Amino acid sequence: MLRALLAVLLFAANACGYYTYVSTVQRDASGGTIAVANDKSSRDEARRRMEAHCGGAYSIVDERRVVVGQETTTPDDGVAVVTKDIHETHLSYECLPQ
Repeated sequence: MLRALLAVLLFAANACGYYTYVSTVQRDASGGTIAVANDKSSRDEARRRMEAHCGGAYSIVDERRVVVGQETTTPDDGVAVVTKDIHETHLSYECLPQ
């Protein structure tokens, strides 16, 4: 019962846009790259992480969509197989002098 309730809550949160996907791809003392979902809450969280890492000032130097996998689906009739790329956005940033 608890597992079903958690699944419903997770689905509802995702459907309402409250799911935030942010992942550090690469980071060093001068900046880094963060992967984000294409939504406002993920970008806001990425900004918070960049500010925290850089001590405030940073500059986004590159933004690009990157293919990170593929998803294949087969309709119920089994006639056609559909494969599409899975993307995420990578934000590359550099820390600015304080």
